[in-house]
Amino acid sequence: MTRDAVELTVRSGRRSTVIEVVGTLDAATGPVLIERVRMLCAGGAPRLRIDLDGVEFIDSRGLGALIQCRRRAHRSGTELELVARAGPARELLDATGLAGVFTIDDDDDVGGGSGTAL
Repeated sequence: MTRDAVELTVRSGRRSTVIEVVGTLDAATGPVLIERVRMLCAGGAPRLRIDLDGVEFIDSRGLGALIQCRRRAHRSGTELELVARAGPARELLDATGLAGVFTIDDDDDVGGGSGTAL
């Protein structure tokens, strides 16, 4: 996977829809995540979880994409939660103080389900 590449896998679990993010989250790839969140919110998803544990690189534009996802979910009445146990995404969220703004879960309990890579 190149530096400006991201892979999104969407899985439906017992309680939520999970978007697993693998790769880079920056200016080039952030819009891909924003669009996926927009589509899921428009489709009536009541709860979204963005799993950031597979993120290898994230910068301020990637962080901005997460903020836009949060706003989009809030406007549509969708609950948004991040899964960030460790790694670059968790480090940046902690360093910027945004870990306190987002709902962050350290456990990705979605109970299996099918996945679709995007």
